[in-house]
Amino acid sequence: GVTSGECARGLYRFYRECNLRNPEKMAVSNSPYICVTEHIKSVNERILTVMNYRPEEGIAHITCDGYALDQVLTVHGGTAVAADDGFDVTLPGNVGLVVTVKR
Repeated sequence: GVTSGECARGLYRFYRECNLRNPEKMAVSNSPYICVTEHIKSVNERILTVMNYRPEEGIAHITCDGYALDQVLTVHGGTAVAADDGFDVTLPGNVGLVVTVKR
């Protein structure tokens, strides 16, 4: 679900400070409000769900260590544009997209 208001403030810091990240995962968002769920499809391909958890439009860079944007599978008013080390997303409030990345 969407977390907003007082509940959302600083929650991402808990996970960052505890370093609870799965070491097999490589995708990282530079925004605490645009989050990535990563699904390993094969050794060379991953499916990423990218979600903006704020009611306002959000912009983020998603770093994909060793992987490049392959396909944008779903977009509901947002964009995903390839960059050198991953891709950039612009998403309306409370909207997500699904992409594939490949080595």
